[in-house]
Amino acid sequence: LLSPFKSVVTQAGESTVRVHGDSKDIALGTVVYADGFILTKFSELRGALSVKLNDGTVHDATVVGVDKETDLALLK
Repeated sequence: LLSPFKSVVTQAGESTVRVHGDSKDIALGTVVYADGFILTKFSELRGALSVKLNDGTVHDATVVGVDKETDLALLK
């Protein structure tokens, strides 16, 4: 039943990151550009931000843009 969706789920999983605030999971994000831009939910962000990629690496992150109307933040 799930096999037709495997390629779609795999592709989505490759672009999904965990956003951490003060080393705790606070949100998920989506890589929107290969040079490190990530889209996530603005209202969940707090503390010192970092992102954990699906390969296990962790990188510091900063907010570079916000759209409060849609509750989105762009991280780098």
